Amino acid sequence: MRRLALLCAVLALLGACRRVPVETAPAANADKPSLLFQGFGARASHLGTLVWEAHAVRARVFDADQRAVAEDVTIDYYVNGKKVSTAHAKLARMNLRSYDLEAEGDVMVRSEQGVVLTTSRLSWDNQRQRASSSA
Repeated sequence: MRRLALLCAVLALLGACRRVPVETAPAANADKPSLLFQGFGARASHLGTLVWEAHAVRARVFDADQRAVAEDVTIDYYVNGKKVSTAHAKLARMNLRSYDLEAEGDVMVRSEQGVVLTTSRLSWDNQRQRASSSA
Protein backbone atom coordinates (compact mmCIF):
# COMPACT_ATOMS: atom_id res chain seq x y z
CA MET A 1 0.00 0.00 0.00
CA ARG A 2 2.90 2.34 0.78
CA ARG A 3 4.37 1.74 -2.69
CA LEU A 4 1.01 2.52 -4.26
CA ALA A 5 0.66 5.74 -2.27
CA LEU A 6 4.17 6.78 -3.29
CA LEU A 7 3.43 5.98 -6.95
CA CYS A 8 0.22 8.04 -6.85
CA ALA A 9 2.03 10.97 -5.20
CA VAL A 10 4.78 10.92 -7.83
CA LEU A 11 2.27 10.69 -10.66
CA ALA A 12 0.22 13.53 -9.22
CA LEU A 13 3.36 15.68 -9.01
CA LEU A 14 4.27 14.85 -12.59
CA GLY A 15 0.71 15.48 -13.77
CA ALA A 16 1.09 12.31 -15.80
CA CYS A 17 -2.28 10.77 -15.17
CA ARG A 18 -5.87 11.47 -14.32
CA ARG A 19 -7.45 9.33 -11.61
CA VAL A 20 -10.87 7.95 -12.48
CA PRO A 21 -13.05 7.05 -9.46
CA VAL A 22 -13.78 3.36 -9.07
CA GLU A 23 -16.49 1.99 -6.80
CA THR A 24 -15.20 0.11 -3.77
CA ALA A 25 -15.20 -3.55 -4.72
CA PRO A 26 -16.43 -6.25 -2.37
CA ALA A 27 -13.75 -8.75 -1.33
CA ALA A 28 -15.43 -11.45 -3.44
CA ASN A 29 -14.92 -9.46 -6.67
CA ALA A 30 -11.16 -9.63 -7.33
CA ASP A 31 -11.62 -8.51 -10.96
CA LYS A 32 -12.61 -4.99 -9.90
CA PRO A 33 -9.55 -2.67 -9.81
CA SER A 34 -8.70 -0.61 -6.74
CA LEU A 35 -7.50 2.24 -8.96
CA LEU A 36 -8.04 3.11 -12.60
CA PHE A 37 -5.85 5.59 -14.49
CA GLN A 38 -6.51 7.10 -17.93
CA GLY A 39 -3.46 8.57 -19.70
CA PHE A 40 -1.06 6.80 -17.31
CA GLY A 41 2.61 7.69 -17.03
CA ALA A 42 5.34 6.58 -14.62
CA ARG A 43 9.11 6.82 -14.23
CA ALA A 44 11.68 4.91 -12.24
CA SER A 45 15.14 6.08 -11.32
CA HIS A 46 18.06 4.73 -9.36
CA LEU A 47 20.32 7.13 -7.47
CA GLY A 48 18.84 10.01 -9.45
CA THR A 49 19.39 8.43 -12.88
CA LEU A 50 16.38 7.56 -15.05
CA VAL A 51 15.99 3.77 -15.53
CA TRP A 52 12.66 3.54 -17.36
CA GLU A 53 9.67 5.63 -18.35
CA ALA A 54 6.26 4.13 -19.17
CA HIS A 55 3.10 5.46 -20.79
CA ALA A 56 -0.23 3.68 -21.25
CA VAL A 57 -3.68 4.59 -22.46
CA ARG A 58 -5.16 3.00 -19.32
CA ALA A 59 -3.81 1.26 -16.23
CA ARG A 60 -5.61 -0.66 -13.49
CA VAL A 61 -4.17 -1.45 -10.07
CA PHE A 62 -5.40 -4.38 -7.99
CA ASP A 63 -4.30 -3.84 -4.37
CA ALA A 64 -5.55 -7.20 -3.10
CA ASP A 65 -3.09 -9.25 -5.13
CA GLN A 66 -0.46 -6.54 -5.76
CA ARG A 67 -0.69 -6.42 -9.54
CA ALA A 68 -1.22 -3.84 -12.26
CA VAL A 69 -2.53 -4.17 -15.81
CA ALA A 70 -1.86 -1.56 -18.50
CA GLU A 71 -3.24 -1.21 -22.03
CA ASP A 72 -1.45 0.14 -25.13
CA VAL A 73 1.87 0.43 -23.33
CA THR A 74 5.15 2.07 -24.35
CA ILE A 75 8.22 1.75 -22.12
CA ASP A 76 11.54 3.48 -22.75
CA TYR A 77 14.57 1.90 -21.04
CA TYR A 78 17.73 3.79 -20.06
CA VAL A 79 21.27 2.80 -19.07
CA ASN A 80 23.33 5.47 -17.31
CA GLY A 81 20.61 7.97 -18.22
CA LYS A 82 20.85 7.24 -21.96
CA LYS A 83 17.89 5.69 -23.80
CA VAL A 84 18.80 2.19 -25.03
CA SER A 85 15.47 0.72 -26.18
CA THR A 86 11.72 1.18 -26.50
CA ALA A 87 9.10 -1.53 -26.01
CA HIS A 88 5.44 -1.50 -27.12
CA ALA A 89 2.63 -3.94 -26.29
CA LYS A 90 -1.15 -3.98 -26.37
CA LEU A 91 -1.25 -5.30 -22.78
CA ALA A 92 1.21 -5.56 -19.90
CA ARG A 93 0.72 -7.21 -16.51
CA MET A 94 3.09 -6.35 -13.66
CA ASN A 95 3.60 -8.03 -10.32
CA LEU A 96 3.97 -5.08 -7.94
CA ARG A 97 5.99 -7.16 -5.45
CA SER A 98 8.66 -8.51 -7.80
CA TYR A 99 8.25 -6.09 -10.75
CA ASP A 100 8.15 -9.05 -13.12
CA LEU A 101 6.29 -8.15 -16.30
CA GLU A 102 4.25 -10.08 -18.88
CA ALA A 103 3.61 -8.23 -22.16
CA GLU A 104 1.37 -9.51 -24.93
CA GLY A 105 -0.22 -8.44 -28.18
CA ASP A 106 2.01 -7.12 -30.97
CA VAL A 107 5.03 -6.85 -28.67
CA MET A 108 7.92 -4.97 -30.24
CA VAL A 109 11.24 -4.00 -28.69
CA ARG A 110 13.51 -1.67 -30.68
CA SER A 111 17.04 -0.83 -29.60
CA GLU A 112 18.58 2.55 -30.29
CA GLN A 113 21.01 0.70 -32.61
CA GLY A 114 18.07 -0.43 -34.77
CA VAL A 115 17.73 -4.06 -33.62
CA VAL A 116 14.04 -5.05 -33.54
CA LEU A 117 12.42 -7.95 -31.69
CA THR A 118 8.77 -8.76 -32.39
CA THR A 119 6.69 -11.45 -30.69
CA SER A 120 3.17 -12.05 -29.46
CA ARG A 121 4.29 -12.47 -25.82
CA LEU A 122 7.34 -11.43 -23.78
CA SER A 123 8.22 -12.01 -20.11
CA TRP A 124 10.56 -9.87 -18.01
CA ASP A 125 12.20 -11.49 -14.96
CA ASN A 126 13.20 -8.50 -12.87
CA GLN A 127 15.43 -10.38 -10.40
CA ARG A 128 17.47 -11.90 -13.23
CA GLN A 129 17.11 -8.83 -15.47
CA ARG A 130 16.22 -11.10 -18.41
CA ALA A 131 13.56 -11.10 -21.09
CA SER A 132 12.23 -14.32 -22.58
CA SER A 133 9.46 -15.52 -24.86
CA SER A 134 7.93 -18.89 -25.61
CA ALA A 135 6.03 -17.47 -28.61
